[in-house]
Amino acid sequence: MANFISNWSSKAESLPEDYVVPTKLRPGTPAPIFKDIPVIDLGGDDRVGIVQKVLKAARDFGMFQVINHGISESLMFDTVRVFKEFFGMPVEEKEKVLLEDYWRLLFSDFKYWKDTLHIPCDLRSQTQTWSEKPQKYREIIEPYIIEVRKLGMRILDLIYDGLNFSKKDSNDETTQALLINHYPVCPDPSLALGACHHCDPHILTLLQQDVYGLQLLKDGEWFGIEPIPNAFVINTGILLEIISNGILKSAMHRAITNSTSSRTSIVTFIGSNPERTIEPSSSLVSPQTPPLFKSFKCKDFHEIFFSKTVDYEATMEHFKL
Repeated sequence: MANFISNWSSKAESLPEDYVVPTKLRPGTPAPIFKDIPVIDLGGDDRVGIVQKVLKAARDFGMFQVINHGISESLMFDTVRVFKEFFGMPVEEKEKVLLEDYWRLLFSDFKYWKDTLHIPCDLRSQTQTWSEKPQKYREIIEPYIIEVRKLGMRILDLIYDGLNFSKKDSNDETTQALLINHYPVCPDPSLALGACHHCDPHILTLLQQDVYGLQLLKDGEWFGIEPIPNAFVINTGILLEIISNGILKSAMHRAITNSTSSRTSIVTFIGSNPERTIEPSSSLVSPQTPPLFKSFKCKDFHEIFFSKTVDYEATMEHFKL
């Protein structure tokens, strides 16, 4: 039987040894809530002002939250409800689709305190598969995937406008992936992590969260990102940092656990076609601002990223000129 945490965590009185993270990676003392994280209202008519706010947030923090984004509160609520129902289903049903030890492929010395569900997002594919349970699963998740993709494209459009990208530069041949991370109640959050510090190897990440657990590394210190009702957390990925020739910064973040409440986060990755050439945008390169990074295929980037055990510094060093 697969060793999914949600199968047995409610009976655990202490943290199993293989979930204890190395001392240098442990969360330590509680991190302060980050009061300066930008919250951007996308519902206004001042597009120029919104572009400036989004670009500044992506440049200064690599992370921000958006409200009045156009995705209905009811769809967001129903999506969370469906996934909570999913993780509460019998073991046999969950085991058909959960990714066992996903992060252990990256870190072989310990495990992360979470279970992960992957959902294909190629809605055009004739081989698209959907879980039959919970009820109304497809009825809710399919429109959610569509609406979040629209939001991701809208935010990218705002960023590209701010960077003065040409139409050619902004033709990203984007891909989409959806990961649902379920963090059960943890018997000892001081010794465990839901996810280690990392930057996302994509263009853009959109996160829906309802329970605190996300933390951002800023100026060498960890800060908590408090959930805002009906908001999405947006963070720029490494590919967007490279495409922007270093103007934008990818967000270093991690996920912690807690001992009182489970947490279910819904993560949408906007990535790039594996065969696409990634390089600093021609709109941002000149004799005065030469390219900082090599040109490479997206698939080659991911090969290096995972071979470096998702180490941001080692990955960036490999692709720097």
